Amino acid sequence: MHRLTKLFVATVLGTTACGELPEIAVGQSNRAQAIIGGTPATVGEFPAVGTLLIKGYDEWFGEFGMSICTGTLVAPDTVLLAAHCVDTDTLGLPPGTEFDFYFSFALDVTDFGSSSVDLPPLTTRIDRAVKHPSFDIGAFDNGVTGLGDFKDIAVAFLDSAVTDRAPAMVMEPDDSSGLVLDAEVLIVGYGIRTADYDPYGGNPDDAGIQYRAVSRINEIGPYELQIGDYAPVPQKCHGDSGGPTFLAYTDGKTPAQRLIGVTSHAYDETDCNRGGVDTRVDVWREWIETQLTTACTNGWRIDCTNGGVLPVPTAPRPPTPPGGTGGTSYYTPAEPDDGGCNAT
Repeated sequence: MHRLTKLFVATVLGTTACGELPEIAVGQSNRAQAIIGGTPATVGEFPAVGTLLIKGYDEWFGEFGMSICTGTLVAPDTVLLAAHCVDTDTLGLPPGTEFDFYFSFALDVTDFGSSSVDLPPLTTRIDRAVKHPSFDIGAFDNGVTGLGDFKDIAVAFLDSAVTDRAPAMVMEPDDSSGLVLDAEVLIVGYGIRTADYDPYGGNPDDAGIQYRAVSRINEIGPYELQIGDYAPVPQKCHGDSGGPTFLAYTDGKTPAQRLIGVTSHAYDETDCNRGGVDTRVDVWREWIETQLTTACTNGWRIDCTNGGVLPVPTAPRPPTPPGGTGGTSYYTPAEPDDGGCNAT
């Protein structure tokens, strides 16, 4: 059993006359668990968070669909998620299967892959995904206990820019000081909502709805974070893979809520009963930004605002004088003093 894939989900449906495509087992579980102890997210609460979908065709079973992971929009055309979510070895699809990745902001995708292969609303095709080159699913073969360094991080580039919502703010390395034990965090994910799940059965509607909860940082390592611990603290589990942990900073910069972790794997053999482990985003921010700028150079991205770099939180600007223009955009830092008449 891969502890990493225990936070992974695959729900499949074949819709042709050939019959239903068998459910694809991933590790010991092929279904999701989302936030345990959470509540449904509301429209506009986490606009940058969505779910990773697969739609494909198998020569024996026809069309199929899967909801497999959670992810976060971090630029108009870029999603941040876990490497194992886009790793073909982890997917375990039959040889010759044709498929595409999609990313959907729909809050409820329970019909996709259970009763229909029609893509949900607010869904965009992923053009390509780049995982950390040192990620290896085999590193989990001997089991995982506690925190480690698995480089379970990836970016996915959409084939069109998303312009109806602001991307999430990725924490800076300077934000690392905010990672402290017992800090209150927000966790978001799609999937089954109880630790007592049946990995080979159950109702399809048990998965595929965006849930949220307040949890806490329970352990901090150089590369990973344990989010949550024993009940009743809300937990992460299957289907939350790739999803975000948000921490609200009080440094006066905006936005205050910043993405600090990407859900990766279970803490130990207790599976979903002892929180989940996140890949720290601050550790890999430079790698993430390099992938974004390289993709702009290679012509892989649709939106290369400011050269494609990640935005940074901005300090409040002085009030705009009457008749002035002022203010800052989501991607443009506040203008520095120039030493002239406008200097503060």
